[in-house]
Amino acid sequence: MRKALGRYVLQPIENVPENQKFWLGFTLLCLITTFLIHNPFWRTTTEQYKEGDIASESIVSPADITVIDEDENKRIRESVRSGVTPIFTFEAKRADEAVQSFRSAWENLSRNVNTSNTNSPNEAHLKPQGQWTRNSRPRKSVHFPKQRT
Repeated sequence: MRKALGRYVLQPIENVPENQKFWLGFTLLCLITTFLIHNPFWRTTTEQYKEGDIASESIVSPADITVIDEDENKRIRESVRSGVTPIFTFEAKRADEAVQSFRSAWENLSRNVNTSNTNSPNEAHLKPQGQWTRNSRPRKSVHFPKQRT
């Protein structure tokens, strides 16, 4: 009986070429593997939990969950900030350079105003009555506080 059943099942396959037997077998193997991996009958129903329920099994999140504790971050930032001492660089010539830069810019501006007024005779009444000169300009000394060490 076994032989008769084997002949009955295998008789249609004997007439199929070897190349087609391979692809039929491969397709059958893929279908069986797919069914075993994605079997809807083996799935357990997932319980729908509500807030406050106790889980009866371990639940694995499908994605990473990131929670930022703002109060803790603020406390850490403040503690790190208080541990870092500020670094100051004192440049003694910086004030003199700034004053010199201002003076040269002021003189350039004064020259531009003077040349623009002399080129237009209709605006002669707009010329400034007095002009600053280097010697007549009051000088102010710049004092910097002493550096603490």
